[in-house]
Amino acid sequence: MTHLGNIVCPRVRAVPAGPEEVKELQFCLDETPRYHRLTQGTRADPGAAARLLDDAAADPSRRVFLLWPRRAGPPLGVLDLELHQPEPLVAHVGLLLLREAVQGQGLGREVVEGLARALARAGFAALRLSVGDENPGARAFWEGTGAEPVGRLDRGVTVYELRLFPDGRRPIPPHPRTAAAGSATFDARPRMPSQMLRRATEPNPTWNRNKKGSDE
Repeated sequence: MTHLGNIVCPRVRAVPAGPEEVKELQFCLDETPRYHRLTQGTRADPGAAARLLDDAAADPSRRVFLLWPRRAGPPLGVLDLELHQPEPLVAHVGLLLLREAVQGQGLGREVVEGLARALARAGFAALRLSVGDENPGARAFWEGTGAEPVGRLDRGVTVYELRLFPDGRRPIPPHPRTAAAGSATFDARPRMPSQMLRRATEPNPTWNRNKKGSDE
């Protein structure tokens, strides 16, 4: 089984999420109402986080990460990742989502860069994702990272691929300062069996800062 562990970036740390983080995960989903209205026509379902974790627990290839600030603070977002999908040594991003309050700060690019490095170290050759036509901000974001379209699926979905390099070189071009507003909402389509592609009103919880937000 491939082990990625924590993914550490300059300002963000991606930590594997389990059932004990369901409240924090749901908080991140609730804090992205624009994304959910765009893709689902409504706010996030109250049970979405629990279902996400249940699905991941039943799939050995799937990893769900909570994105925490390197310093103290509430979680920043969610990363849902499949390993060796749709083929060996390829990873597929099902969802990369930042809370609306922290979008527009370049955090998403940091996560992609850190993820690309971690996958390259583990021997992966490519990172793929799929973006719906209804989310042009997500398309602009991923194209800005250097991901290139490699396929087109039904229902208006484009498949993108970011090539990874074994020597750890950053495959991502410089950050364009003219990125579209809202581009930190990184779309991903639900898994389509034939292609094997998966695609807030803060409740003020008490965040466990013992291990999630710092390097300590």
